[in-house]
Amino acid sequence: ESIRQEMKENMEQAEAEHLAKGKRLQDRIDQLSQEMVRLRDEHREKEAALRKKKEKHEHDLAAQIKTYDTDMAAKQTETLELMELMKEEKGELDQLEEYFDKIDKNQAQKNEEERILTEFKRRLDAARGVLDTAATKVQARARGVAERARLAGSKKGKKKKGKKKK
Repeated sequence: ESIRQEMKENMEQAEAEHLAKGKRLQDRIDQLSQEMVRLRDEHREKEAALRKKKEKHEHDLAAQIKTYDTDMAAKQTETLELMELMKEEKGELDQLEEYFDKIDKNQAQKNEEERILTEFKRRLDAARGVLDTAATKVQARARGVAERARLAGSKKGKKKKGKKKK
């Protein structure tokens, strides 16, 4: 019986230890469950805050992208308008260059014609000068001859009018 008694005591002691260990483990499970719930709630709050922050950043980024797209569309439109204006002004510039090239060509031709005309007038004036000089000399010579002939004629007539020879 003592063995039974000892066995019974061992069993009771083992059962008591088992119950105590079970209670400690259950307490530990309860404690860990509470901590897990607390950590889950805490992480849920952090996750919600981070999700809210992420959504705010995404919204800000979307707004910046939209602003960028709007600005770039405006710049593209402005660039196209400037390129169209540049084409128009290039055409106008080409027309003006062609016009002024013609004017420059006409002016050069006019200057060349004036130069030729001036050279011709100079040569004509030189020829007139030569002719005038020659005409003056011819006239002088003709007057000289005429004067000498008149003088010679007057001398002949004087001799006849002079004393008669016997």
